[in-house]
Amino acid sequence: MTRNPSGLLVPNSLEVADGLIADMRAVLSQQTAVPPDLTLIIARHVSSRRPVFVRQFFESGLQGVNSVQIRTFDPGTAELAVQFAGKSTVVTNDLTTQQFTGFCMKPISATPNRIDIQAVVEK
Repeated sequence: MTRNPSGLLVPNSLEVADGLIADMRAVLSQQTAVPPDLTLIIARHVSSRRPVFVRQFFESGLQGVNSVQIRTFDPGTAELAVQFAGKSTVVTNDLTTQQFTGFCMKPISATPNRIDIQAVVEK
């Protein structure tokens, strides 16, 4: 701070500039922040096509999805990483109401960053 000719304290222009730069960085980091991954575990999927169907559903049918990766794929269990800007409850609701060909999804458990679901064959 410096004093103006009237004797009042006024901010130094460098202090003002530093403050503006810090504010701009904060705003830009919020706009470009990458949403955290949501882990989706599909149990009892039986067929190798089911995790692929779920991935396609995320990529084309669920708003807010940035990307979907199949992390692991074992007989009976698949793990997907979903980069999703939203709440896991939306994903759980959409998955359990979606009609996939020959199967549906039943929730097992859900947390803010992980959903465990079970693929159930429709008869």
